[in-house]
Amino acid sequence: MLCSISNYTARVLGLAAAFMAALPVVAHAQTTISNTANILWDAGAARAGVTSNRVDIRVSPAPPAGRPTLTTFQLADSQGGGQALSVPQTMCQGSSGTRAIDLGGVFAGTPLSPAQVKPSNQIRAGEPLVVAVNSEADNRDASAIETLTIKLETPSGDSETITLTETAQNSSLFVGIIRTAAIPPAPVAGDCILSVHPGDSLMLNGLRAGDGTPIAAAPVDVLIDPFGIVFDSGDGTPVEGSRVTIVNAADGRPAQVFGDDGVSAFPSSLITGSRVTDSGGNVYVFPPGDYRFPFLRAGTYRLVVEPPAPYRAPSVATPQELSDLRRPDGPPFTIVPGSYGQPFVLNDPAPVRIDIPVDRPGGALILTKSASQPVVVAGDA
Repeated sequence: MLCSISNYTARVLGLAAAFMAALPVVAHAQTTISNTANILWDAGAARAGVTSNRVDIRVSPAPPAGRPTLTTFQLADSQGGGQALSVPQTMCQGSSGTRAIDLGGVFAGTPLSPAQVKPSNQIRAGEPLVVAVNSEADNRDASAIETLTIKLETPSGDSETITLTETAQNSSLFVGIIRTAAIPPAPVAGDCILSVHPGDSLMLNGLRAGDGTPIAAAPVDVLIDPFGIVFDSGDGTPVEGSRVTIVNAADGRPAQVFGDDGVSAFPSSLITGSRVTDSGGNVYVFPPGDYRFPFLRAGTYRLVVEPPAPYRAPSVATPQELSDLRRPDGPPFTIVPGSYGQPFVLNDPAPVRIDIPVDRPGGALILTKSASQPVVVAGDA
């Protein structure tokens, strides 16, 4: 009997050990796994059972295969090359609640599924910025399309929280989009618009929302787009008070222009050196000779210039004759066909600079004759 009990006990303990060993260990996001084993058997006419002690196993998540990376993209024209990338609808957790990001304005109706994009660390304030995070650590379910909520921070003090969506099951690539706007006005954290200062070189920091864990960072240069200067073709000085109008090359009608936020209406005609206000209340102050049209849709345009008297446009000076002149900030003027009122094409988000020479006619020519001596005789010099 003792031997029988001993053999039975051994069989039970062996079964318990095998059962415990067969339990799957799945970590996921947990840090501790707790488990017990239950064994039931028939002892004659009665049914008996035993519950094991609890076993706690601490589990450390497996390290990701690679460090997360953050990449930024520009929206590109369909004819301007680039690559197709699906940009899912992006939700923003703003100060007024969670809402979908609406591009609007000049970018309204831009295809996003897929979008045509170019990898770039340069943007203009006012154009959307496509953000992609490649993170295997955040790809927890290989059979589902997951999301990743991140906070974008800039040195200017802005902070915006958006939710990126995985491009496909098990892709580990999370993509979203955010609007940008120029400073001034001052940035407002949580307004779902990333405020950037034209001319800045900034490090765009991505943090996991909730715990603030750094994910990755990417350098971004915010391009200045003053568009150009109207200048004296004789000495290079800026010509204040020139009216510059941008028109559609096909029919000569005023073009539709948007402000730095990419949404507010901006006048298609302005005076160099003046102060302009767009429909959103944003104020633009132009130095003498400067003009700028922040955003236009892709197309072909012309610049119509009406300089103040006595200047005339277009200039008859050639690019070679203007090559020695310099802008107020030092570099040579950018002279292109558009500088002389000819059509030019906008088909890329990159800024376009067109400096415009105007000619100042000389005064009336006065000829004065004189002689070295008032009286001479034949043979005198």
